[in-house]
Amino acid sequence: MRAYVLIQCDVDSILDAVDEIRELDGVARVDAVTGKYDAVAEVDVDDTDEIRGIVAGEIHETSGVADTTTCIAT
Repeated sequence: MRAYVLIQCDVDSILDAVDEIRELDGVARVDAVTGKYDAVAEVDVDDTDEIRGIVAGEIHETSGVADTTTCIAT
């Protein structure tokens, strides 16, 4: 199951947050981007419980992450 996590960060923390998120298990890719969001992470796991665990339990706990929006691909 794949999800895209749209991430808003504190201004001075974007690149550090991206580097930290890149190391998380289940995160297939993460890139800093321009626009309303500061980064987009692609999460590739087996089920929605794992997505919830990564987003709520790990990405939100990353230093500098202010908010996220999760889009689950079908």
